[in-house]
Amino acid sequence: MKIKNLLFDFGEVLVTLSREKAVAAFRALGAEIADEIVPASWSFDGMFRDLENGKITEREFFDNLNFSLGLQATDEELRAAWNAIIQDIPLYKLDLLLGLRKNYSVYMVSNTNKIHMDYTKEHLFKDGGHTIDDFFDKLYLSYEIGASKPEKAFFDYVIKDAGLKPEETLYLDDSPANIEAGWEMGFRVCPVSPLDDLDKLVEACLHTNQK
Repeated sequence: MKIKNLLFDFGEVLVTLSREKAVAAFRALGAEIADEIVPASWSFDGMFRDLENGKITEREFFDNLNFSLGLQATDEELRAAWNAIIQDIPLYKLDLLLGLRKNYSVYMVSNTNKIHMDYTKEHLFKDGGHTIDDFFDKLYLSYEIGASKPEKAFFDYVIKDAGLKPEETLYLDDSPANIEAGWEMGFRVCPVSPLDDLDKLVEACLHTNQK
């Protein structure tokens, strides 16, 4: 079955993340227990999971964050520290996405939150005067859907909204749990490591799955 659609996870597939820089930013605000509170990007829970699933507002998140970290920081201080987890997207990955869109429908499927996505849209995907919409047919974001990977509800929403046939869709993610869930949904899957050359990996996965 020919591959017609590509689903890309965001964190550690396209963008580099640094939990350490976020922890350091919160510590700079005076949060000595930041390392205990700020989760690894692949194991969000509690208020972080609620934020990603759109269950709490930005106001509630900042209030909870100040309380949990023992801070009285401003919204802008908390926003900057929380966004410190987001690093950069190598330019070759942007070129890859633009090239793939010539032959495939390309989607972002991400567990994320509005704070991070606002920052992403403002600061990333800007090379060559582009905006994020130039790189994807559509963004599927957990906080807008109200569900997150690897929940079946997340993938069901994407399949229905985009009109996808899973067997014609290649799904790339760095989370083993998400990859397993994608496989169970019928997608062709391509596990990604942050150290992978995404150009070569996509080429190899497309070659393997075009048969």
